[in-house]
Amino acid sequence: MGDVENLQEKIRKEQQIKAEMNKLLKPKAYERLMNVRISNEKSYFSVVALLLQYSKQVKKRLGDEELLEILQSLKNNYEPTFEIKR
Repeated sequence: MGDVENLQEKIRKEQQIKAEMNKLLKPKAYERLMNVRISNEKSYFSVVALLLQYSKQVKKRLGDEELLEILQSLKNNYEPTFEIKR
């Protein structure tokens, strides 16, 4: 029963995040964010955290250009790591 409850809770939280992002972002920017969610979940949650902080300061909906700037700034701060195993 615990697994089902955990899954339901995770789904509920994700729906809340999507609803908040839908309010904060214009349609094209929201669609881009959902694409980021599919391709890189870590980046998605980083952007969501930034956007939630932003939403408390400014009451304006962000467009695709602004979201791209945020994504680019995260990408510039990201240093990929890799390990070669022999």
